[in-house]
Amino acid sequence: MTKRISTIKNQDRSVKILLSPLLVLIILVSTIPIILSILASFTDWVAGIDVDINFVGLTNFRYMLTDMQFFASFRLGLIWSILVTLLTTIMGVCVALLLNQNKRYMFPLKLLALSPWAMSPPAIAVIWITLMNVNSGPFNVILRKLNVPAGEIGFLEDPTLFFPTLLVIGAWALMPMITLSALASLKILSRELSEAMDIDGVTPLQKLRHLILPHLRPVLVPLFALNLIWNFGAFDLIYVILGSFPPPNSEIPIVFAFRQAFKYGQFGYASALGVTIALFELVLVYVILKKQMRESNQ
Repeated sequence: MTKRISTIKNQDRSVKILLSPLLVLIILVSTIPIILSILASFTDWVAGIDVDINFVGLTNFRYMLTDMQFFASFRLGLIWSILVTLLTTIMGVCVALLLNQNKRYMFPLKLLALSPWAMSPPAIAVIWITLMNVNSGPFNVILRKLNVPAGEIGFLEDPTLFFPTLLVIGAWALMPMITLSALASLKILSRELSEAMDIDGVTPLQKLRHLILPHLRPVLVPLFALNLIWNFGAFDLIYVILGSFPPPNSEIPIVFAFRQAFKYGQFGYASALGVTIALFELVLVYVILKKQMRESNQ
C-alpha cells in the first residue's frame, strides 16, 4: 500500500514538472500582459521617449464615459456581433441541410463550404477585398459584362454598403463551425421519424420547424453564445478590411481601442478601453453560462 502511494506521488510530481513550462508560458504570454494592462489603465501613459507615467486613478474611465466615439463604436460592436452571429447561424444551418443530402456531388461542395477554416482571417479579408475591388474585382467585372447600370459598386468604399458587406464576409468566415456542427447533428437525426412525417404529408417547412430545428437547438444555442462573444471581440478580419482609412463610424470597440493606442499613442486610455471591453465580455460569459446551467438543471 505504501509503495502504491509513493508511486502515485511520483507520478503526480512528474505531471507537475511536465506542465510547469506550459504554466510559465501562460503566465508570460497571458497573465502578465493582463495585469500590466489593468495597471496602465490607471495611468496617463502616452507614446514618447522619456515620458513620465503618472497615476491618474479613474480619469481614463471618466473620460471614456464622455467619449461619444467610444459609445458609437460600442453600439456598432453590439449590432455587428448580434447580426453576424444570426447570419452565420442561418447560413450554416442552410448549408448543413444542403450537404446532408445523399448526392454524389456533395463532397466537393463540403470542401468548398469548409474552405474558410483553411484560411486565416487576414487572408480571408485580402481575398474579399480583391473580389470586391471597384475597378478589377470579379463582382464588378461580371456586373459590367451583364450591362448592369451600376457596374462599379464600391462594396467596401460606399458607406451605405460597407457594413452589410462586412456582415456577409464575417458570416462566411465563421460559417464552417456552424455548418460542421449542424451537419454532424443531422447525421444522428431519426430517419424513421423523418420518413413517418413525410408519409403523413408534412411539408418541408413544418418538418424544419417541428423536427429539425428542435433537434439542432442543443447544438446551436451554445455555438450562438460562443460566436456572440467571439464576434464582439473580433479584430484581425475587421482591421485588415478597414485599412488605414476606415469609413466614418465603422470601428467596433476593439479596433477603436487599438487605434487609440497605436495611432494616437494614448496607451493609458486604450488600456482602460481594453479593460472595459474585457469586463463586458466576462459579464456576457457569466450570464450565458448561468442561463445554460439553469436550463441543464431543469
